[in-house]
Amino acid sequence: MTTKKIWVFAIVFGMFMSGLFYLWTTTNNQHNTVTAEASSEEMNKAEDVEETPINTLEIDDGKRAISIAVTEVESVSGLVKTGSYVDVVAILPAAAGEESSSQIMLTNVKVLATGTSLSNETNETGETQTTPYQMVTLEVTPSEGAKLAFAKETGTVTLMLKGSKDKETTPKIKIPLQQLQKGEISK
Repeated sequence: MTTKKIWVFAIVFGMFMSGLFYLWTTTNNQHNTVTAEASSEEMNKAEDVEETPINTLEIDDGKRAISIAVTEVESVSGLVKTGSYVDVVAILPAAAGEESSSQIMLTNVKVLATGTSLSNETNETGETQTTPYQMVTLEVTPSEGAKLAFAKETGTVTLMLKGSKDKETTPKIKIPLQQLQKGEISK
């Protein structure tokens, strides 16, 4: 074959392939348009049906849900469960001219979820299963949520698990480091 014949063949072959590609993409786009229209119709039908949320938190009026990261120690060895009540202890670094302190920041806080579980799971024998988790979701007021968010960013937040029958409000206690070092802690 001569060079001229090779060039002509290459041009004809290129035009043929371009035409096939054009037909293939046009046909594919029409199919996608039909699929998009069908999906739109299905979505409209689905909107007409009232949906029941499967995994939703039941939050009291005026309250908010906030999640905090916890370690095994900060979550009372993983014993904090959905529905438990906890006191939140904040250990904050010292401000200029002051000493660091530990304080009970929030009391009687309801645990809405542990990890991503909204309920306590049970095994075949009916016992509550312990599943490891790295976060706890708490029910707080907006003001408490703002305080908690600030405390967890600037210091350490630990949970104290309350007994199931203990509904008393714990007084807000603040213990400076110097008082702890001197052993001057009252009961």
